[in-house]
Amino acid sequence: MGVICNNCHKPNHFAKCCRSRHVRFIEENSMGNPNDPYFINSLFTNEISVSQRNPYHITLSINSKNVDFLLDTGADTNILSFNSYKKLNLSLSSLKKSNHKLSTFSGEVLPTVGQCILSVTHNNRVYNVNFHIIDIPCRNIIGRNSCENLKLVKRVHNVQFHESVNVSQLVEYKDLFSGIGCLKDYECHLSMKPDAVPSIDACRRIPFSLLEQLKEELAMLEKDQIITKVEEPTEWVSSIVIASKKNGKLRLCIDPRKLNKAIMHPHYQFPTIDEIKSSLSGTQYFTTLDANKGFYMLKLDEASSKLCTFITPQGRYRFLRLPFGINAAPELFHSIMTNRFSDISGVQIMMDDFLIYGQTKEEHDFRLKQVLDRARELGIKFNKEKSNIFKSEVKYLGHIFSKDGVKVDENKVKAICSMPPPTNVTELQRFLGMVTYLGSYIENLSEKTSNLRMLLSKENEWSWQERHNIEFNVLKESITKAPVLTYYDQNKPITLSVDSSKDAMGAVICHDKHPIAYASASLSSCQQSYSQIEKELLAILFGCTKFHQYIYGRHTLVETDHKPIVSLYKKPIYNIPPRLQRIMLRLQPYDLNVIYKPGKYLYVADTLSRAALPEQSLHDLDSDLDLHVNLVIRSLSISPNKLKSIQEQTSQDKELSLLSKCCIEGWPEHKKLLPDILRSYFPLKTDIHIINSIVFKNNSVIIPVAMRNDILKQIHEGHQGIHSCQRLARNLVYWPNMYSDIEKYVNNCHSCLTNRRSNSKEPLLPHEVKPIPWNKVGVDLFDLNLHKYVIVVYYFSQYVELVKLVGGSTSKIVISHLKSIFSRHGIPNILISDNGPPFNSKEFHNFALDWQIQHITSSPYLPQSNGLVERTIGTVKNILKKCLTDNTDPHLALLQYRNTPKESMYSPAQLLMSRSLRTKLPVLEQTLKPKIPNYRSLINKTQIKKE
Repeated sequence: MGVICNNCHKPNHFAKCCRSRHVRFIEENSMGNPNDPYFINSLFTNEISVSQRNPYHITLSINSKNVDFLLDTGADTNILSFNSYKKLNLSLSSLKKSNHKLSTFSGEVLPTVGQCILSVTHNNRVYNVNFHIIDIPCRNIIGRNSCENLKLVKRVHNVQFHESVNVSQLVEYKDLFSGIGCLKDYECHLSMKPDAVPSIDACRRIPFSLLEQLKEELAMLEKDQIITKVEEPTEWVSSIVIASKKNGKLRLCIDPRKLNKAIMHPHYQFPTIDEIKSSLSGTQYFTTLDANKGFYMLKLDEASSKLCTFITPQGRYRFLRLPFGINAAPELFHSIMTNRFSDISGVQIMMDDFLIYGQTKEEHDFRLKQVLDRARELGIKFNKEKSNIFKSEVKYLGHIFSKDGVKVDENKVKAICSMPPPTNVTELQRFLGMVTYLGSYIENLSEKTSNLRMLLSKENEWSWQERHNIEFNVLKESITKAPVLTYYDQNKPITLSVDSSKDAMGAVICHDKHPIAYASASLSSCQQSYSQIEKELLAILFGCTKFHQYIYGRHTLVETDHKPIVSLYKKPIYNIPPRLQRIMLRLQPYDLNVIYKPGKYLYVADTLSRAALPEQSLHDLDSDLDLHVNLVIRSLSISPNKLKSIQEQTSQDKELSLLSKCCIEGWPEHKKLLPDILRSYFPLKTDIHIINSIVFKNNSVIIPVAMRNDILKQIHEGHQGIHSCQRLARNLVYWPNMYSDIEKYVNNCHSCLTNRRSNSKEPLLPHEVKPIPWNKVGVDLFDLNLHKYVIVVYYFSQYVELVKLVGGSTSKIVISHLKSIFSRHGIPNILISDNGPPFNSKEFHNFALDWQIQHITSSPYLPQSNGLVERTIGTVKNILKKCLTDNTDPHLALLQYRNTPKESMYSPAQLLMSRSLRTKLPVLEQTLKPKIPNYRSLINKTQIKKE
């Protein structure tokens, strides 16, 4: 032989056949002897073509650069050439000394520079992989363990040696069916449109009865790391939507309508039903798994988390996980789940629904075990109640999958199949209208409807015979199977048509004019008493609930024949009546575009709503809505006797009786079709609703005619001016021309006319006022009807405290009353008074020093410097005089004064206490709930007005 190898310089072989280029690694053990060798079995130099020796190679991303690797299942560690390492722009300081030696098959030690852990990206996942860096020209190698960890290779087991999983118990995997999962090594990002304008919602009012439950729900979500408290400013703030669960707990979501308009919608191709069918050929066994609160498994990155900030009465929070209601969530979740499980055979995923199948029990069990193992590895959890393990037949995407193939779920066509025969010409016309609408897909339609059409002739007497019944059933069968009935396709636009009659609802979901599924339901006795707009909105909720699996996460076009529904969708949710509000809250998770379509063109939905199944699919909503609307009645701050009086007078009032009837039966298309007495209500038709026999306009009680004078008297109880009384009545009570009636009542008030001031208002000198409650107050004395009073006025809001002095007006008596007032409201920083007695006394001076009050006095000859107090004294004197004339309670009059909104739209009480005060006028409890005014905006408006 005599040949010397150019590689190892040993005799009797060529470099091309040199075994020193083949590496076999032993299993790595960092705790072993540092001198333990790694034997090399398949290391190739660059001069040998990879395709000639080993066709298994892959390109992986390291440090944002692509690196080519060989896959070697015989190697137990990973090799990276020093040349490749340098191309990655990595520092030598990152290398650590290797504890092992690498040697060739012939025993020659390879030069090792060191080892390091690098981040390797594969299929959008990041793995930490340990590499040995070798200082010779060679191919990079991924060893056996990393091949499995990176899912680059899969062990192939002979089925007969695989032990079946105990799928009926799944004891080994019980941890996967409890709690909320969290996908490891992934953060979800929400991309925003370039022209997105940030929006900050105000905090919605929550019924007092739910505040404690809301607090508990927030605490639980924070404990589960779903949300976290926010202290720093954020550009986006959404309001919250809460609903009661069947177990009595609350479900909390955000109202993301504004945010959704700004989010860029990802486009992902979903599998079609035909694609799923083709992959299930020969399948005998099935399992469906439902990802538990799937969206909560996806962490949000920092920027996206701040987009999902929401406000509550307990402060601001942000979601750390992907919240429900985000329009991009379903596609994001589906694409991520599909990517994570795409390498496992026999698995179909549609958003949070997993379908696992196999031709044999062993194959099914093996695949199920793979899915569950992968789920545990990824941190995914499933809903035990919604999962079906090891079944011969399962419902998936609205179809029944079994060993016999695929068939339509009977529930999709039950509404048609159970439809009773028509009993008159009108019902037959409606049925044939629906059939004709779908008739382009029915062969020989004219022939199939010949006998039925004869019944429509005026010359023929109505007589339903067997031949008609046969034809009727044939037509029903035709529209409940292909080609009329079509498969659901996730990638096609979807339309939901709904309608509601006086006692039932109908809905159909379609691709173009191809129905996917039909549904109908009778209204409960409670629902039949709803107004027409409530029934129509309820029909939309019925359709969304019935077809949830089709439309959730999809942009859906909704067709309704009730035009007010369209305008209702344009209003803020807090500005609509409570029962509609409750239904709208249930519709929040759906991405709906509601359009008006005349009833004569809603053939299918209209027919279904008039021949509905007796089942009541939304019976659970009755108690939910009753609870919500009864909260409104219970939150009316009004005595039971007054409430009963309003109910009785409403039932006897001709105007409100007609209004109630119109509200329940539906409004006409045009105003001129209404009785004259109701025409003023027509522009408000979407705002009017009935709760417990009381008619409301949004949150304002519509007062019966017989009670309006009494309400006017209560509004003017404080004897304030026209505008003050109108501001007081706003949002509390309503009737047509109410403002005009208030003006007439005030102008004709005998007490106001008798005590009208003839002098002009005293000009005020400006004061710098900080929006700090009770920061600066004025004090003065005045005489009225042989009595002396001390008055304290809060400068910022003109809130008044008044005390009748008994026993004189000495400094000691005045100081005693001021201490009492300050003990309730706090000690002011600044106290302004004139320079007369008792305010110029040494005792008063010492009181101010002792209580740390800055006492500022004005000149007795320049009362304008304390003009606010002077003017307020005039107002209070007038109120007291009018009460004396009318023989009414002055305390109630002062209460009304403190509670009447000023030009700023806030009352003195609101600006001081951040709440309205309860008076004798009917008011919703939520109106009495504390709410901090926007002081900064108020100051800016005041400055602009002065300029």
